Amino acid sequence: MKFARGKFAVMVLTTALGATLTACGTSTDGGNTAAAEPPADPKAALTASASGLKAGDYAFISESPAGKGKGVVHKDSKSANLTMFVEEDGIKGSIAFRFVDTDRYAKFDMDTKALSAQLKDVDTSDPEMAEMVEGLEDMVDMFSGKKWQHVDLTKVKEPGELSLDEENPDLTGASDLIAGVVTAEGDARTITGTLDATKSDQTNSPWDADDLKAMGAAAKALPYTATLDEQGRLTKLSFEAPKAGEIPAGTWSVTISGYGEQTAQAKPPADKTEEMSAQGYEMLNS
Repeated sequence: MKFARGKFAVMVLTTALGATLTACGTSTDGGNTAAAEPPADPKAALTASASGLKAGDYAFISESPAGKGKGVVHKDSKSANLTMFVEEDGIKGSIAFRFVDTDRYAKFDMDTKALSAQLKDVDTSDPEMAEMVEGLEDMVDMFSGKKWQHVDLTKVKEPGELSLDEENPDLTGASDLIAGVVTAEGDARTITGTLDATKSDQTNSPWDADDLKAMGAAAKALPYTATLDEQGRLTKLSFEAPKAGEIPAGTWSVTISGYGEQTAQAKPPADKTEEMSAQGYEMLNS
């Protein structure tokens, strides 16, 4: 899933997240602060660190110049919960997606007070204007965050972007970025070097082909820092990237925790769920 950009509001390679996940444990080192011995092959150690993500039982928070987000993945139950925090044209809010086996749900919670106020002053004596206002009022209701929208994947142009790949249940995109590592050095807990973003699987890349082209040669040598836990699993990946299209230059990071501690994500309550509207599909397919 292109978690960090595009229609799902760019976040999501994303932290800050002063927010923490309820079901998410924090990574600790058991108080062992002794310097780790350098691994025989730092690059191999970094590649192996993605094993926890591919096992599909983890939580994460992420941050980038494009946005912020958090998520929980529980592959055994074929479920996940993702939240992207967005700010567009001064409007702040969040977009959440929940995967529960074959069902997909979305919830939009945006600040639409200004739009609602404007709609109250519109003259609806003209039938066309009245119809437009009714449509906008329906959109305001959809963005209220009051209910989850049940998604019919047959109506989504790119249903793969709302999927949990059981072969590679890494929704952070970190393992794909690691696959593009060019240089690696450091000890068993901290590895630094450069990575080639053009080598990442575009399905999970934070950037599309146009973004990478805009980066130029810099896309092939992004400086990164990776942190591993005592079991050699990735706990944080951060890297610097230049401006790409409308995304400003800055630091991208994803922090992973709670390996093996997540639980199955439940369907939203029936009284808090409704079928997605035509406007919702229009937005997802835009």
